[in-house]
Amino acid sequence: MTETALPEELIDRLVGLHEACLRVERVTQEMTCQTLSAREIEQLALSKAIELVGEVSNGIVRKYPDFAMYAVQLELRKAVGIRHILVHGYETIWHKTLWETARISIPEMRGALEPILIDAGEQIP
Repeated sequence: MTETALPEELIDRLVGLHEACLRVERVTQEMTCQTLSAREIEQLALSKAIELVGEVSNGIVRKYPDFAMYAVQLELRKAVGIRHILVHGYETIWHKTLWETARISIPEMRGALEPILIDAGEQIP
């Protein structure tokens, strides 16, 4: 991709997604899977942070479906699915699932997102 390949609005959404991923990582810095299981406030904070990743991903999938299909490494649809579970309570989400999403899936998403943002001319914090 070149710097002009992506619409500015999409780049803005991708920057927002990157910021949401960083927020999830910050939320988990001082917690463990065990403290997550034991502390409701941490469960709520992490759930909300992951929900935001899914919400931004949903906006990208809806507005830019071709990009979402092209950038499969971002797993945007998976993020949307987790968001739906968290928001609508389709099923109980286990603390271990939250933890693995926050500590594995979100950093992987951020890692896949950064080259796209760099190619678009964005500075990565």
